[in-house]
Amino acid sequence: MTTLKYQLTRSDIFYSQFISSLRSRSLNSWNLLIALFMAYTILKGLPGHWWSKGIVACMIIVLFFLFVSAANCIFLLIRSRLKSFKGLLGEHELVVTDDGLIERTPYNETLHRWAGFQKVKSTSTMLLIYVSDHQYHPVPKRSFPNDSAIQDFRNLINSRALAAQQ
Repeated sequence: MTTLKYQLTRSDIFYSQFISSLRSRSLNSWNLLIALFMAYTILKGLPGHWWSKGIVACMIIVLFFLFVSAANCIFLLIRSRLKSFKGLLGEHELVVTDDGLIERTPYNETLHRWAGFQKVKSTSTMLLIYVSDHQYHPVPKRSFPNDSAIQDFRNLINSRALAAQQ
């Protein structure tokens, strides 16, 4: 049984939600469809060569993605400051057991069975442990003594999840 204790701050919540939204294939697919529709609607009646319209369309798509990212960042920043996040902020404990991953806070205790695990993603400052398609536990890398401990913990979770799915 391996145990990891860590603290989640408002900054951690903001960062993990922002990264998760940037990596969301479904959200990015919808954004691309909307941007393409906007570009088509704006450019369909304008005179000009196809290549100049293509350049303008690319600019519209890039500007749309920048606008959506900035709006999402502002929304998440405001949300992370206003919401109490009771049970999410503060002390957490992850326990790796034969049955699954137990996540404990002063407010709850949850067992996530290995068969349901999806993946463990790594960012520059976080491990995102996906216990389902869209639910994850953000774990700050500062909670580990060194990079080797991060990799060992990640390997342990991946090996348990892989063994349960075979």
